[in-house]
Amino acid sequence: MSRRLKLWLGVPLLLLAVLLIAAGLALRSPGGLAVAFDWVAARVPGELAAERVDGPLAGPWRIEGLRYRDGVGLELEWRTLDVDWKPGALLAGQFRLTRVNGSGLTVRLPPGSGEAGELAAPPVLPLRVALDLLRVDGIQIVQADGSARAVGQIELVKGRAAPLGGIRVQSLTVTLPEGRLQFEGRVDPWRAYRHAFEGSFELALPDQPAVVGRYALEGDAKSSAVTVDLEVPLAARLESQVDDPLGTPSWQGRLQASSDDLSALVAELPPWPGEVVFDGSGRLDRLAGALGVAVNHPDLGRIHAEGAVDAEGTRVGLGQVTLRAANTDARVRLASASIDFADAAPRLDAQGSWQALRWPLQGAPEVVSPSGRF
Repeated sequence: MSRRLKLWLGVPLLLLAVLLIAAGLALRSPGGLAVAFDWVAARVPGELAAERVDGPLAGPWRIEGLRYRDGVGLELEWRTLDVDWKPGALLAGQFRLTRVNGSGLTVRLPPGSGEAGELAAPPVLPLRVALDLLRVDGIQIVQADGSARAVGQIELVKGRAAPLGGIRVQSLTVTLPEGRLQFEGRVDPWRAYRHAFEGSFELALPDQPAVVGRYALEGDAKSSAVTVDLEVPLAARLESQVDDPLGTPSWQGRLQASSDDLSALVAELPPWPGEVVFDGSGRLDRLAGALGVAVNHPDLGRIHAEGAVDAEGTRVGLGQVTLRAANTDARVRLASASIDFADAAPRLDAQGSWQALRWPLQGAPEVVSPSGRF
């Protein structure tokens, strides 16, 4: 090999060696992370800042007082964040986070946009992002009106994000004071927030039986189809369509529920099997629709109640409700009724009529009334 050829080969190899040594020093330099953080903060949409950033660029990192504001009302504040990653994955075009542990996260939500089209476009990612494990505790979500909601812990296993594939989650678990939520699926912020999730939930509300079931939702930022299958304390299925889920949600759907023992749900009810069907629509604080209830009485047979129901805040209203039993001609019609639970002793206002009423309902009657009003 000629001397000139050796020189031609040696100079690039020497330059490559110098670049590798420089890259290694940069990755291990304590100041490399601060420079990289400032570079990222200058390019992300919104405002990104931190009180303290420690660790070599190669990891692990310790970030304290991390704050992000998107410019339209969303704010994130982390007390501490510990991060580790695999620099070698960059050679495969992937930014891979192997561990993210966070503590003291406060999320301040903006007012509802009202229109899905007002959502800001997410940033274009230059690399695929992979997250092996995320665990965050001490979470507080603050609504636009100042009300706060505490969340115990969030744990994510195997998350992926890419402009062509959206964000995929293998397993995400949210621990609440009332129980646990788990789901898996995908969401694509780069394509109108198209999403498809499914998961399970276990909740225990105060003085109420435990609630266990599964759910699925699929749609985009404008509308989402939601299905919920309840397993405990009764068998129930909810199928609904939620419009503007990220702004001011409204819904319409159908609920079907059945139980072999109504007293297992409410102790004051008799131990009879029963079914409920509700078709309606509403918003977060209001609903209206048609309600049908059927129970199996040991002597009267099947008892049906059908009518209209609407509820807003602490008030529940009923209208044109008909109550009838299969083994009797008796009918009770409730023209209107209103129950307000605002006070410790709920107030009831009602008016209606009856036909072919008798007492007792079985056997020789002691009281008979062909018709009347109340």
